Amino acid sequence: MKHFLEWSAQHVRPEEPWLILGKGPSFALRSRYDLSGYHLLSLNHAVREQSVLVAHAIDLNVVEACADVLEFQTRFLVLPWYPHVDNQPGTLSVDELRPNFPLLQRLADAGRLLWYDLSTSPVRHGPGPVVQATYFSAEAALNLLALAGVHRIRTLGVDGGTTYSNDFDDLKDKTLLANGRPSFDVQFQGFARTILETGVDVATLQAPSPVRIYVAHTEEEELPVAVLRHSVRRHASLSVEFVTLPAGSVSSDHGETPAIVLSPRAHCVADVRPLWMGGVGEGEIATPVDSPRYGDAIGLALVGTGCGSEVGHLARLLRAGSSAARLGALRPATRARLGSEWNPDTKFQAGRSRFVRYPPDGSEPWLSRTNPVGHLWVRDLLDAITRGTIGVDLLAAAIRRGHVRPSLGYQVEHRIEEPLLLPRRARLLDRGFRPPEGVPVGRQRLAATSVALAQALARCVERRVREYRAQSIRRMLAANR
Repeated sequence: MKHFLEWSAQHVRPEEPWLILGKGPSFALRSRYDLSGYHLLSLNHAVREQSVLVAHAIDLNVVEACADVLEFQTRFLVLPWYPHVDNQPGTLSVDELRPNFPLLQRLADAGRLLWYDLSTSPVRHGPGPVVQATYFSAEAALNLLALAGVHRIRTLGVDGGTTYSNDFDDLKDKTLLANGRPSFDVQFQGFARTILETGVDVATLQAPSPVRIYVAHTEEEELPVAVLRHSVRRHASLSVEFVTLPAGSVSSDHGETPAIVLSPRAHCVADVRPLWMGGVGEGEIATPVDSPRYGDAIGLALVGTGCGSEVGHLARLLRAGSSAARLGALRPATRARLGSEWNPDTKFQAGRSRFVRYPPDGSEPWLSRTNPVGHLWVRDLLDAITRGTIGVDLLAAAIRRGHVRPSLGYQVEHRIEEPLLLPRRARLLDRGFRPPEGVPVGRQRLAATSVALAQALARCVERRVREYRAQSIRRMLAANR
């Protein structure tokens, strides 16, 4: 048996695209597309309905259920070294299982059985790397192809939600969400992680690619926009193209639409996939519905094809905090039909918020230490600097020009996520600091009260507990290698 990456080094050309086929509803659409230009990889039972180059499964139950088709529907079968059994990590390796599974033995003898180390097993067989999968097998499949160096990956039937394609009606009472997860949506967290870490181009067949996002900004907003870009990519389970437009530039035709247009003071805290997959009509500008929580300002718009000439103007209007009524005057086809949760909000609601908005009132986390959700913004700044997507030179230049508070440099250097927990020597750096011209100095929205400090301390303790547990798990895994 060969390790998957040993096999891929001989058989996979990075420039050739792959298509991952799952059991989701869009699997039924495959006849609409020319699949001949892709190498096909199936997830679990999808191999029943479509012949593929590689069939992937994590659970041994899938191999048993598809035993009568695997030999002629796929050229290669890839499994974790320790396959799961009944949705739980197994204790027997593929090598130990072969004597009791004639199919596995025949595939191994023919050089058609491949393996890899999966993160769910505490025991490692090979030298690495370990393939990550937290919730569903699609995460492992995407991670495998990215590790193999594949540049472009498309999906069909990997849809999220809570159901299968009708092709798999017979499985809905047997395997559907059998691992106890509430929906398939959680798998996209793993997709986002793989895209961010490897840069692989990932998209669905049924939606335009990449996700294009336009933001207009000034020089003073360069660092916040860099954090916005990273926050979008950190959560995005589809590849993103992020385009920045100088706020004072003359409008030009940005013909590559559809697109998402954002305010530069937005901060992404969720995956943009549902917004993008929802689609937008030709010539349409879709905005979030009115909600008293969000005020009059609109911070996001979804733009359809045929609106390329208006993208720049629209981006500048969003930067200025224009209302839905003002956007409606721009084009009659503007429709307030997106969920209100898509409008960037000044308050963060865990599980509901998609974007946070920092209004230009002096409370922005790059200007103030007391913003109630400042730790979320700093978290993404720290992550971006760690990953190299934001350079420390950009931060240093912003501090030098007076665009951000001086204590932010100390905070990054010492990796302190909570602005409220900065020591006195860091706070003293902000003496004499004044926000850029045009930004109100005013009173902060949230004083550093004992309640706010207690919340910050609680988050800090929780993070340290998580870090300790993660270190313990890493030590345990290292001991089992």
